[in-house]
Amino acid sequence: MIFKKFNWKPIELNFVNPIKTSGAILKQRKIYLVEITDINNNKFYGECAPLPHFGSESFYELEIALNNCRKLIIDKKLTEITSSFDEYLNQFNTTPTLRAAVEQSILSSLKFYDEQSLWKIIPRTESCSIKVNALVDIRSPFNTAETSLIFKEAGFGTIKFKIGRDNFSDDLEALNKTRKVIGKEANFRIDVNGKWSLNEAEEKLKYLEIINLEYAEQPTADTDDLIKLARNSKIPIAADESIRMITDAEKIINSDISCLVIKPALIGGILNTLKIIKMAESAGKSIVISSSFESALSRYNMLYLASVLSKKRAHGITLSNVFEDDLFNDQLNIINGTLAFRNSLFLKNIDLSHIF
Repeated sequence: MIFKKFNWKPIELNFVNPIKTSGAILKQRKIYLVEITDINNNKFYGECAPLPHFGSESFYELEIALNNCRKLIIDKKLTEITSSFDEYLNQFNTTPTLRAAVEQSILSSLKFYDEQSLWKIIPRTESCSIKVNALVDIRSPFNTAETSLIFKEAGFGTIKFKIGRDNFSDDLEALNKTRKVIGKEANFRIDVNGKWSLNEAEEKLKYLEIINLEYAEQPTADTDDLIKLARNSKIPIAADESIRMITDAEKIINSDISCLVIKPALIGGILNTLKIIKMAESAGKSIVISSSFESALSRYNMLYLASVLSKKRAHGITLSNVFEDDLFNDQLNIINGTLAFRNSLFLKNIDLSHIF
């Protein structure tokens, strides 16, 4: 089978409710949909989902790479690409979100034509239930507690809080108030999105010890500071923005940081994430698979990667209900804080030709 066409299109997805972090208010998500067509006129799709303010390539850099991508795909045989797939994908390493999109579309075509060959490239997993965390963005202390209680009553056992307010006493009040309302049984995670300096992080985490946190995600932007912080912090430290390449992950794995929060779309896709999982689990580190507010097209990739992990934790996987109008209905519903991963829907060929 030979590929004959390559198209791409930018798409803007509007959030139902803006999401406030320490560094930005997200009202809209810009993604790029990739469409590869073969000689039989079958179409396969991938998603580029860059987040420039979170350390990915810029939109401009991505669009240049997308325009140069045609010559790397058109007139190529599927068997030619997949025979040395990782080497082929390395051509896209400077734009990891494009690498993820090309990988997704090629793997989708491989499942369509030769599913047994797919499982020779990536491990096959069985359908299972995946625990996910609820997400509470920055809001008033009362609203934080009220929203968290709704999540608890819906069956979530883990809640992630965006913090990093200008006034730290508001962060502290929100978490204290919420812990009193929720009780001790729920896991609390905080995500600072790198707002604090090392000195600020050391001081503020001491105040947060009474909250009984599962971990603090990316308190500092600088990776070396994050590693220093993890050496003495009583609260476990997780890295997110510090991991944008496999070499970044290796540095984190060799430190006192206990958890790696991996965004597959920003790290280059499934194969790169599988490499990190293997290294991290061999070193006894925990992995949390996290969305970066992708569309429905990429969501099942996150569930697949969560299903591969040997240590089960709650993962940060966005649902389509955060967007006013997702690309399609992915039929994913959270029940008691879990999502059902169905192997049959992973890399399923979806017709999105109407978008083009």
